[in-house]
Amino acid sequence: MDADNNGKYERARKVVKSKGRPKASDYADDVQDILDSAITHYKVDLLRFDPYPDRTHELAWAKTSWGTPNKVCNLKIAHNGKLIKMITCRGSHLRGEIKTKVKPLVASMYGFEVPTNETICARNRKLVEELKEEYTFLYKTLAIGNQPKSGLYEHKIIQAAIDICLFKNHLDIGVQFNKLFHPFPCVALMLIITAIECAIDEWGTGTRIDIHFTSEAYQDVFEEHLRVFNEFADYCKENGCPDLVQKLLERMHDHGR
Repeated sequence: MDADNNGKYERARKVVKSKGRPKASDYADDVQDILDSAITHYKVDLLRFDPYPDRTHELAWAKTSWGTPNKVCNLKIAHNGKLIKMITCRGSHLRGEIKTKVKPLVASMYGFEVPTNETICARNRKLVEELKEEYTFLYKTLAIGNQPKSGLYEHKIIQAAIDICLFKNHLDIGVQFNKLFHPFPCVALMLIITAIECAIDEWGTGTRIDIHFTSEAYQDVFEEHLRVFNEFADYCKENGCPDLVQKLLERMHDHGR
Protein backbone atom coordinates (compact mmCIF):
# COMPACT_ATOMS: atom_id res chain seq x y z
CA MET A 1 0.00 0.00 0.00
CA ASP A 2 3.05 2.23 -0.27
CA ALA A 3 2.66 4.79 -3.05
CA ASP A 4 6.25 4.20 -4.13
CA ASN A 5 5.55 0.53 -4.80
CA ASN A 6 1.94 0.48 -5.95
CA GLY A 7 0.66 2.96 -8.52
CA LYS A 8 -2.95 2.18 -7.65
CA TYR A 9 -2.62 4.14 -4.44
CA GLU A 10 -2.15 7.89 -4.26
CA ARG A 11 0.30 9.51 -1.90
CA ALA A 12 -1.00 10.89 1.37
CA ARG A 13 -1.29 14.60 0.64
CA LYS A 14 0.35 17.04 3.05
CA VAL A 15 -1.08 20.53 3.44
CA VAL A 16 1.50 21.84 5.92
CA LYS A 17 5.27 21.65 5.64
CA SER A 18 6.20 21.18 9.25
CA LYS A 19 9.55 20.57 10.84
CA GLY A 20 10.29 18.05 13.55
CA ARG A 21 7.74 15.56 14.76
CA PRO A 22 5.03 14.63 12.22
CA LYS A 23 1.47 15.61 13.12
CA ALA A 24 -1.92 14.55 11.81
CA SER A 25 -2.70 18.19 11.02
CA ASP A 26 0.14 18.17 8.48
CA TYR A 27 -2.10 16.16 6.17
CA ALA A 28 -5.29 16.72 4.17
CA ASP A 29 -8.64 16.01 5.82
CA ASP A 30 -9.19 12.65 4.09
CA VAL A 31 -5.77 11.45 5.28
CA GLN A 32 -6.56 12.60 8.81
CA ASP A 33 -9.83 10.69 8.73
CA ILE A 34 -8.08 7.49 7.70
CA LEU A 35 -5.36 8.05 10.29
CA ASP A 36 -7.90 8.54 13.10
CA SER A 37 -9.72 5.36 12.13
CA ALA A 38 -6.47 3.42 11.70
CA ILE A 39 -5.33 4.42 15.20
CA THR A 40 -8.61 3.16 16.65
CA HIS A 41 -8.32 -0.19 14.82
CA TYR A 42 -4.72 -0.48 15.97
CA LYS A 43 -5.77 0.04 19.59
CA VAL A 44 -8.37 -2.71 19.19
CA ASP A 45 -5.63 -5.11 18.08
CA LEU A 46 -3.47 -4.14 21.06
CA LEU A 47 -6.34 -4.79 23.47
CA ARG A 48 -7.34 -8.09 21.87
CA PHE A 49 -3.98 -9.65 21.07
CA ASP A 50 -0.99 -8.01 22.75
CA PRO A 51 -0.50 -4.52 24.25
CA TYR A 52 3.27 -4.98 23.99
CA PRO A 53 3.81 -6.24 20.42
CA ASP A 54 7.25 -6.82 18.98
CA ARG A 55 8.36 -4.64 16.10
CA THR A 56 7.20 -7.11 13.43
CA HIS A 57 3.64 -7.31 14.78
CA GLU A 58 3.58 -3.60 15.54
CA LEU A 59 4.25 -2.70 11.90
CA ALA A 60 1.98 -5.42 10.51
CA TRP A 61 -0.97 -4.36 12.67
CA ALA A 62 -0.43 -0.68 11.87
CA LYS A 63 -0.43 -1.35 8.12
CA THR A 64 -3.50 -3.56 8.36
CA SER A 65 -5.22 -0.89 10.42
CA TRP A 66 -4.48 1.65 7.70
CA GLY A 67 -6.00 -0.60 5.06
CA THR A 68 -9.32 -1.10 6.87
CA PRO A 69 -10.64 2.50 6.68
CA ASN A 70 -9.39 2.74 3.09
CA LYS A 71 -11.72 -0.12 2.21
CA VAL A 72 -14.63 1.19 4.28
CA CYS A 73 -14.36 4.66 2.71
CA ASN A 74 -13.58 3.30 -0.76
CA LEU A 75 -10.33 5.25 -0.85
CA LYS A 76 -6.85 4.33 -2.00
CA ILE A 77 -4.48 6.52 -0.05
CA ALA A 78 -1.07 5.04 0.68
CA HIS A 79 0.56 5.09 4.06
CA ASN A 80 4.18 6.15 4.58
CA GLY A 81 6.74 5.75 7.33
CA LYS A 82 5.62 8.88 9.19
CA LEU A 83 1.97 7.86 9.19
CA ILE A 84 2.79 4.36 10.38
CA LYS A 85 4.89 5.84 13.18
CA MET A 86 1.95 8.01 14.25
CA ILE A 87 -0.12 4.84 14.53
CA THR A 88 2.39 2.66 16.38
CA CYS A 89 3.25 5.36 18.92
CA ARG A 90 -0.32 5.11 20.16
CA GLY A 91 0.56 1.88 21.93
CA SER A 92 2.30 3.72 24.74
CA HIS A 93 -0.47 6.36 24.69
CA LEU A 94 -3.12 3.67 25.16
CA ARG A 95 -1.29 2.12 28.09
CA GLY A 96 -0.78 5.54 29.67
CA GLU A 97 -4.46 6.45 29.24
CA ILE A 98 -5.53 3.27 31.02
CA LYS A 99 -3.13 3.89 33.90
CA THR A 100 -4.40 7.48 34.25
CA LYS A 101 -8.01 6.33 34.39
CA VAL A 102 -7.50 3.60 36.99
CA LYS A 103 -5.31 5.66 39.32
CA PRO A 104 -8.17 7.48 41.14
CA LEU A 105 -10.00 4.17 41.58
CA VAL A 106 -7.07 2.62 43.40
CA ALA A 107 -6.97 5.28 46.11
CA SER A 108 -10.72 5.23 46.75
CA MET A 109 -11.45 1.51 46.45
CA TYR A 110 -8.48 0.18 48.39
CA GLY A 111 -8.49 2.90 51.03
CA PHE A 112 -5.20 4.72 50.56
CA GLU A 113 -5.06 8.06 52.37
CA VAL A 114 -3.13 11.25 51.70
CA PRO A 115 -0.61 11.10 54.54
CA THR A 116 -0.60 13.83 57.14
CA ASN A 117 1.62 11.93 59.57
CA GLU A 118 3.88 8.90 59.81
CA THR A 119 1.08 6.68 61.08
CA ILE A 120 -0.86 7.12 57.85
CA CYS A 121 2.33 6.62 55.80
CA ALA A 122 2.98 3.35 57.60
CA ARG A 123 -0.62 2.26 57.06
CA ASN A 124 -0.34 2.96 53.33
CA ARG A 125 2.93 1.00 53.07
CA LYS A 126 1.42 -1.96 54.88
CA LEU A 127 -1.65 -1.84 52.65
CA VAL A 128 0.55 -2.04 49.54
CA GLU A 129 2.30 -5.12 50.95
CA GLU A 130 -0.99 -6.80 51.85
CA LEU A 131 -2.63 -6.09 48.50
CA LYS A 132 0.31 -7.39 46.48
CA GLU A 133 0.83 -10.55 48.52
CA GLU A 134 -0.42 -13.46 46.42
CA TYR A 135 -2.49 -11.09 44.25
CA THR A 136 -4.82 -10.16 47.10
CA PHE A 137 -5.82 -6.98 45.26
CA LEU A 138 -7.69 -9.10 42.68
CA TYR A 139 -9.98 -10.94 45.11
CA LYS A 140 -13.59 -10.05 45.88
CA THR A 141 -13.41 -11.22 49.49
CA LEU A 142 -10.33 -11.08 51.72
CA ALA A 143 -9.30 -13.82 54.12
CA ILE A 144 -10.96 -13.63 57.54
CA GLY A 145 -9.78 -16.02 60.26
CA ASN A 146 -9.83 -19.53 58.82
CA GLN A 147 -11.89 -18.41 55.85
CA PRO A 148 -9.64 -18.03 52.78
CA LYS A 149 -9.96 -15.16 50.32
CA SER A 150 -12.29 -15.85 47.42
CA GLY A 151 -13.51 -14.45 44.12
CA LEU A 152 -10.31 -14.19 42.10
CA TYR A 153 -10.61 -11.49 39.40
CA GLU A 154 -13.85 -10.28 41.01
CA HIS A 155 -12.73 -7.29 43.06
CA LYS A 156 -15.08 -4.42 42.28
CA ILE A 157 -12.22 -2.24 41.02
CA ILE A 158 -11.75 -4.51 38.01
CA GLN A 159 -15.22 -3.96 36.59
CA ALA A 160 -15.07 -0.26 37.48
CA ALA A 161 -11.77 0.04 35.57
CA ILE A 162 -13.16 -1.83 32.56
CA ASP A 163 -16.19 0.46 32.50
CA ILE A 164 -14.24 3.71 32.75
CA CYS A 165 -11.51 2.67 30.30
CA LEU A 166 -13.54 1.08 27.52
CA PHE A 167 -17.30 1.52 28.01
CA LYS A 168 -17.85 4.97 29.52
CA ASN A 169 -19.51 6.53 26.47
CA HIS A 170 -20.49 5.76 22.87
CA LEU A 171 -17.09 6.89 21.55
CA ASP A 172 -15.11 4.39 23.63
CA ILE A 173 -13.53 1.41 21.88
CA GLY A 174 -15.53 -1.20 23.78
CA VAL A 175 -18.78 0.40 22.61
CA GLN A 176 -17.69 1.06 19.02
CA PHE A 177 -16.38 -2.49 18.60
CA ASN A 178 -18.81 -4.20 20.92
CA LYS A 179 -18.79 -7.59 19.19
CA LEU A 180 -14.99 -7.80 19.28
CA PHE A 181 -15.07 -7.32 23.06
CA HIS A 182 -17.52 -10.14 23.74
CA PRO A 183 -16.39 -11.95 25.73
CA PHE A 184 -14.05 -9.38 27.24
CA PRO A 185 -10.50 -10.12 25.96
CA CYS A 186 -8.26 -11.61 28.64
CA VAL A 187 -5.36 -9.57 27.20
CA ALA A 188 -7.23 -6.31 27.83
CA LEU A 189 -8.16 -7.55 31.31
CA MET A 190 -4.54 -8.30 32.16
CA LEU A 191 -3.43 -4.88 30.91
CA ILE A 192 -5.99 -3.19 33.15
CA ILE A 193 -4.90 -5.34 36.10
CA THR A 194 -1.27 -4.45 35.41
CA ALA A 195 -2.22 -0.75 35.40
CA ILE A 196 -3.99 -1.23 38.72
CA GLU A 197 -0.85 -2.81 40.17
CA CYS A 198 1.25 0.09 38.90
CA ALA A 199 -1.11 2.52 40.62
CA ILE A 200 -0.80 0.49 43.85
CA ASP A 201 3.00 0.58 43.54
CA GLU A 202 2.84 4.38 43.58
CA TRP A 203 1.88 4.18 47.26
CA GLY A 204 4.87 1.99 48.16
CA THR A 205 6.65 4.68 50.18
CA GLY A 206 3.47 5.62 52.03
CA THR A 207 3.07 8.76 49.93
CA ARG A 208 1.86 8.51 46.36
CA ILE A 209 4.70 9.08 43.91
CA ASP A 210 4.13 8.92 40.14
CA ILE A 211 5.49 5.80 38.47
CA HIS A 212 5.59 5.78 34.69
CA PHE A 213 3.70 2.86 33.18
CA THR A 214 6.50 1.96 30.77
CA SER A 215 6.98 -1.28 28.89
CA GLU A 216 10.44 -1.61 30.45
CA ALA A 217 8.96 -1.57 33.94
CA TYR A 218 5.64 -3.37 33.45
CA GLN A 219 5.71 -5.65 30.39
CA ASP A 220 7.10 -8.49 32.49
CA VAL A 221 4.41 -7.82 35.13
CA PHE A 222 1.74 -8.02 32.42
CA GLU A 223 3.14 -11.29 31.09
CA GLU A 224 3.20 -12.77 34.59
CA HIS A 225 -0.44 -11.80 35.13
CA LEU A 226 -1.33 -13.41 31.79
CA ARG A 227 0.51 -16.59 32.75
CA VAL A 228 -1.30 -16.79 36.10
CA PHE A 229 -4.66 -16.15 34.42
CA ASN A 230 -4.07 -18.95 31.91
CA GLU A 231 -3.09 -21.29 34.74
CA PHE A 232 -6.28 -20.32 36.57
CA ALA A 233 -8.33 -21.09 33.45
CA ASP A 234 -6.63 -24.48 33.08
CA TYR A 235 -7.21 -25.25 36.76
CA CYS A 236 -10.93 -24.47 36.41
CA LYS A 237 -11.23 -26.74 33.38
CA GLU A 238 -9.45 -29.59 35.16
CA ASN A 239 -11.56 -29.26 38.30
CA GLY A 240 -15.10 -29.32 37.07
CA CYS A 241 -15.62 -25.65 36.16
CA PRO A 242 -14.80 -25.52 32.43
CA ASP A 243 -17.03 -22.50 31.75
CA LEU A 244 -16.14 -20.38 34.78
CA VAL A 245 -13.57 -18.14 33.08
CA GLN A 246 -15.65 -17.76 29.91
CA LYS A 247 -18.67 -16.68 31.95
CA LEU A 248 -16.51 -14.30 33.98
CA LEU A 249 -15.28 -12.58 30.80
CA GLU A 250 -18.80 -12.48 29.37
CA ARG A 251 -20.10 -10.79 32.54
CA MET A 252 -17.33 -8.20 32.33
CA HIS A 253 -18.44 -7.33 28.79
CA ASP A 254 -22.17 -7.41 29.53
CA HIS A 255 -21.81 -5.16 32.58
CA GLY A 256 -19.57 -2.76 30.67
CA ARG A 257 -21.81 -2.32 27.63
